[in-house]
Amino acid sequence: MPSTRSLTFVFVAISAVFAQQQTEYDYIVCGGGTAGLAIANRLSAAQNTVLVVEAGINGTTQTWPYRSTPQEDVNGRILDLPAGKAVGGTTQINGMVYSRPDSESIDDWGDVNNADWSWDTLLPFYKSSEALRFPAKDLARAGYTPDPEYHGTNGPLNISYPAEGTPAYFDILKKSAAVYNIGAKKDFNGGKAEGLSTYPAAFTIANRREQTRESAREAYYLPIVGRAELELIDESECLRVIFDDPADLHAPYNATGVEITNANATTTIKARKEVILSAGVYRSPGILEYSGIGNKDILAKYNIESKIDLPGVGENLQDQMQGNIFYLRVNNTNITFPDPSQGITTNYLIHATYEQIFGADAADYQNRTSRSLNESASLISQRINGALSPEQIMNSLQVQYDIVFDTQVPAVEIFSGQSLNTTHLNLEFWPLIPFSRGNVHISGGNADRASDEPTINVNWGLLDSDWEMFIASARFVRNLFKTPALAAEVTTETQPTFDTVPMDASDAEWKTYWQDNFRAGWHGVGTSAMLPREWGGVVDGDLKVYDTTNVRVVDASVIPFLMGGHPTSTVYALAERAASLIIDGKKG
Repeated sequence: MPSTRSLTFVFVAISAVFAQQQTEYDYIVCGGGTAGLAIANRLSAAQNTVLVVEAGINGTTQTWPYRSTPQEDVNGRILDLPAGKAVGGTTQINGMVYSRPDSESIDDWGDVNNADWSWDTLLPFYKSSEALRFPAKDLARAGYTPDPEYHGTNGPLNISYPAEGTPAYFDILKKSAAVYNIGAKKDFNGGKAEGLSTYPAAFTIANRREQTRESAREAYYLPIVGRAELELIDESECLRVIFDDPADLHAPYNATGVEITNANATTTIKARKEVILSAGVYRSPGILEYSGIGNKDILAKYNIESKIDLPGVGENLQDQMQGNIFYLRVNNTNITFPDPSQGITTNYLIHATYEQIFGADAADYQNRTSRSLNESASLISQRINGALSPEQIMNSLQVQYDIVFDTQVPAVEIFSGQSLNTTHLNLEFWPLIPFSRGNVHISGGNADRASDEPTINVNWGLLDSDWEMFIASARFVRNLFKTPALAAEVTTETQPTFDTVPMDASDAEWKTYWQDNFRAGWHGVGTSAMLPREWGGVVDGDLKVYDTTNVRVVDASVIPFLMGGHPTSTVYALAERAASLIIDGKKG
């Protein structure tokens, strides 16, 4: 089991001077992030030549400084949407949480696409990506109880539990959650997440204590530097996919290569087999648009020749809204967290269903959401300028409605543990499956300026049903702090405070506060959605772009619906399975 690695690596990053490159590879992967490095590793291990093109600098942790457009429903706020611009992508900057969704959320992928995507077909790839470091047995009292059935131990990605736990705080949370019929969960990574548990994360343990981040670079790239079949160029971008002209009007397009640029030159490199876009939820759609694939009206606006009219490109963007409530801790607390200077974090998650969040009001909330679903689809269609029709959008909303209200997967995640400081306890929360949708598109017609920020309109808070869930979650968190076990550990609410939002505040008062104080969830999905084409989908069940023979998208942009969990674990598994499908010549 690869549990530790030297902190000093000797590696060779391929120079970004194109004269030193081969002119042809079996596969070109646009993006050296979470999915891109995983799929490149697996394809090159099968004796395929692979070129990875990454915009960031190898060995750094730079970000794309993405920002939303002014958001109409939250007082015109412009929110930051950072993404990794580095070898390793967003795994260089994220929270490292290793958390999977409920099984039914993955089953929906296969159901709507009539494809072989399900929890059962994806679980082996969650496991093949993972090298879990099991915690010491005495940490079970702190909630560190992974079930070996659901975990891998020989994958590239080191996953660990903290070296210490906080059993006293875990006991307090168990007592508080039990008031709302939420029990402790042994391991929510087994496809059933409802309950209270802790989580492992993508880090290694150094000196038996300190946590050291494990990015896709450490897991999938550095161990194979020097593999003859794999090359990586950094500080370079894929501008567009190059296609042969189809034999006739009804024939699909076949990609022959990719136009690539850096500070020195622009060139075209050929792909013998496939082009794989792994540039992320905000960049993969732009590469498609610059390649002539997307909404023909948007392409015409920028004088880009339309090859494949695919209006779903860049649409279906979903992200969560996050809130945080802080209380001052009592002085005589029995809770002892590890000193933050020791580099150890201990945290807990509560996954709650809509019935647990709303209590006696749950049935009324379900009825209101059901009655408003058609109107919600129309509002989204209007906000995205009719790129997708209300009928197309309604298909996806119905899937989400069914999984929240009928299947009853967790609808809200509540995160607690080490506060941002040593004087407070906080409960951070976010509804997991909002219905609001937005889009992302290129902001100009010159692909040579592809690094320019795309136009990102998430439409947070567009729908009343999302606000109802968010406000009910905030009330639920306050009520958790009122339970005897937690109430004994805190004194005064310091955020938002009862002066700002009274205990008996109306929905309108809560909404006014959160419009100015929520932050983005940073879990964007859906902009190259794996959905039926008639629903506004971009890729099919094989992850191939519609009307192409050999262009796939493999990153978070193909995930069609927001889910529980944090997306990194699923993106790794997605890339692992995509590589397996390609190597074995199977269909998804």
